[in-house]
Amino acid sequence: MEKRQKFFIEILSCAFEKKSIKSVPENLDWDKLFYSASKHKVAHLFYDVLKRSEISLPEDVEKKFLKAYKSAVKKAAVFDAEFEYICDAFSDSKILFTALKGAVIKNFYPDSSMRTMSDLDILLDEKDRKKAKEILLNSGYEITLDDVTHEDVFIKPPLMNVELHYSPVPKDQPEYIYYKEKITQLLNPENPLFYEDQYIFLIVHTAKHFRNGGIGVRAIADIFFFSRYEFSDKNYIENELKILSLYDFEKQMKRLAEMWFADGEENEDLKLIGNYILGSGAFGLNKQLTLSNENVKKGNKKLYIFSRIFPLKNKMVSAYPLLKKTPILLPVFWMVRIFNAVLFKKDKLKSDLKSVENIDENNLKNLKEIFKKSGLKGD
Repeated sequence: MEKRQKFFIEILSCAFEKKSIKSVPENLDWDKLFYSASKHKVAHLFYDVLKRSEISLPEDVEKKFLKAYKSAVKKAAVFDAEFEYICDAFSDSKILFTALKGAVIKNFYPDSSMRTMSDLDILLDEKDRKKAKEILLNSGYEITLDDVTHEDVFIKPPLMNVELHYSPVPKDQPEYIYYKEKITQLLNPENPLFYEDQYIFLIVHTAKHFRNGGIGVRAIADIFFFSRYEFSDKNYIENELKILSLYDFEKQMKRLAEMWFADGEENEDLKLIGNYILGSGAFGLNKQLTLSNENVKKGNKKLYIFSRIFPLKNKMVSAYPLLKKTPILLPVFWMVRIFNAVLFKKDKLKSDLKSVENIDENNLKNLKEIFKKSGLKGD
């Protein structure tokens, strides 16, 4: 890792241990540090460490970190209150449900406020879909993605985003069949393997993002803290991960977490994986997202560009829900999408095209090597 990346991990470790940093690298680009921290969704943690360490940084950057910290505190308070309300409302309506991802994982951090969330993810049975939707719609939420894939998405401005899942993963994900058979167990309020199942899902979700464009440091922190829980049946976790072909991947992510946050053993494979993650941001950055596309992997850049200009209907429906009822309008919405991109998203368009243009055989070879060393099979 270069000095800036080492410093990045050092600050994060100090945040988790509530310690101060001892020194700052010479000629540190504070703007780049803030940009990276924001992309990885940890800027609020950085502010806490920098303040505790009494580090002098440029006034404009300090204001950015402070704003991120205040935003995280406010969002956490709103999310906690809304989550409690939704849980009570669903329970009163006899809806079986369970939280997923951040709402569960944050409880394993030294302080739950350290782990922010972009949305609330809740799993429930398909038969309760109508009832659950009505509860949210009657509680001030607006639906933005309605009955399209495996989820319904709701917002309540200015902060709330709720995703109701009827399967933990979409149908096009390899783990769909696995979870189709597990849904009853996951929703059982007396599930003795609740935390084991939640941990397995964390690995499944992390692997999905790793394949599809990269993960951020927060995903590794999630694994670091959750894996320290005293699970009642570790053999169950190992066996299920082997069924999912994610056993080796989980081991590598745990080793990386130990290397970063617990002075674990270093090796070149972990450094390579770590550098890839540090360049990804919380949900993957543009080049990683482009590289991970199946058409790009096969060397067919033109087909990739075509698929970006003219996405399939199942991709378009999330942005244009009207297509669900009137698929014949797909060509019309392709034109609308192109018009919006040219008029309002020129920079994003240029960035996408540049990412494709800059990809060569070495990039693809490096990506395959990273996937191999990460323990992902068949990638």
